[in-house]
Order: sequence, then structure tokens, then C-alpha cells
Amino acid sequence: MSNIKKDQNNVFSRNIEYKSDSSTCVLIFHGLSSTPYDMREMAEEIHQLGVNVFVPLLPYHGINYQEINRIEDSEAVYRWGFDLIESKKQEFEKLIIIGFSYGVGITLYSQAQKMEADGIILFSVGSKFTIKVRFLAVLAKLFGLKDITRERSDYYTHGALSEEYLNWRSTNFSKFPISQLVFAVKYVRKQNRELENITAPIMIIHGTEDSITSQKAPKFVMERVKSRKKLTIYIQEGKHSLHLSNFRFKIYKYIKQFITEILNESQSLETERIITISSMF
Repeated sequence: MSNIKKDQNNVFSRNIEYKSDSSTCVLIFHGLSSTPYDMREMAEEIHQLGVNVFVPLLPYHGINYQEINRIEDSEAVYRWGFDLIESKKQEFEKLIIIGFSYGVGITLYSQAQKMEADGIILFSVGSKFTIKVRFLAVLAKLFGLKDITRERSDYYTHGALSEEYLNWRSTNFSKFPISQLVFAVKYVRKQNRELENITAPIMIIHGTEDSITSQKAPKFVMERVKSRKKLTIYIQEGKHSLHLSNFRFKIYKYIKQFITEILNESQSLETERIITISSMF
């Protein structure tokens, strides 16, 4: 993937890395048509645990939506993630992976291929998509659509992102690269057949009002993975970008607790829990 353009002068298009003396790394994959900057606050919170945190810019991202539409081999992005995970496993004694939406696909791809981490945390799991998204994928394929006008997301009002960044996104990502969503909807069928290969401790965080990924997805995944430690957290009234919502600090608390349990190995890894966080917490 050497022909990928990069805007090194743009602070929003850079990898984010927080280093420590720890032998543990938390690797975070951002979503489709976003950047590591979306995950910056989460990365800072996790770094407080004293671990290394790395948030890479996904291939073809960080410039504009037209650049993302240049992707011809969508699975190559997943393979890129696999190679990065392999290198981090060689560099650190323990590796924990966090994936959001499109980043979930990258994470599950590597885990199903037996490049397992010591724990995985998944936001807005796309193992099953909503009827709305599946219908949109059919229309996009039928009419050859590559992008659609982006709806203004609710995270614009929650103070998670700077005004400068939001203005930059509005200018450069005014449309959503639907072509890559079409790939994800199609590829997930194959990926779902490989879920049984996953044995790492797993945490899934899902919003009950997510209009992109189905409410059935967390249960679907948890019933198929072979992990001994499973934690599902449902956010009532939560939408797709939970890490940017007004629920985010509550979510960070559970993420840090989950990571700490894995690192300490002081609590039983043979647990399966479901937690629902109310909008009135």
C-alpha cells in the first residue's frame, strides 16, 4: 500500500501515540471516514493506566472522502491491520485492541486469522447491520454509488471534538464513502463464519439507538466466540459514535476496568456479564 497519500502537515491526519515504560500496548482502530483524532480523548484516558497507546491513521484516510473512494481492494485495509497487529505483538508482551465500527472489522479479521490479542474491545459491532444500511448497500451497488451526503452527527454537540477539527471534517468529508460500507456489509458474512476462532477476552459496547449496526449484533457475536471472559454493555439511547457521546466518560471507566482486569489477571477470566447503562445514570 505504498501509493497511499498522506498529509503530514495536518495535525488531524497523524498517528497518535502515548508512550510509557509498560510492556503493554493498547492499539486503537478508528472508524471509516474518520481519523485518530476522533479517538484522542479515549487514548488519553487509557494512557492514564500507564500503558502504551497507539492510534494509527487507517490507509487512504485523513485527506478527504474522495481519497477513501480510491480503495480498490478493500480487504487490503484489513490485511494492513493484521500486519500492524503482528508487529505490535512482537514489540510488546501484551496487546489489547480497541476497534470502532470499521475498526471492528479490522480487529475481528486479525483475531479470526489467529493473530490474537490479549483482549479486544469493540464499539458498534457491524457483525449485523440494520435494515436501513443493508438496503442502502443494495441501492449503492445497483446504481454504482460511491458516496452520499453525510448527515450531521449528534457528537457535534457533546464537546468531544474541537471546533477546528469539526470544521475541517465538514470541509473534507462532506460526503460518506458508501463504497466501503458496501464492502463491509458483504464481507461480514464471511467474517461471521470465523467468529468461533476467537478466544481472547472480549468486551462489546453498543448503543440501543444505533441506526447503522443492529441491536442483534452483540448477542450474535458473543454466542459464537469461544472467549472465556465476555462483557456486553448496552447504552440506552446510545447511537453509533458512542465514544464521542455524552456517555463517553462512563464508558471509559468500564474500558479501563476491563483492561486492568486483563493485565492483573487477578479476577477470574471465566465470566460473562451484560450491563445496561441508562440515559439517567
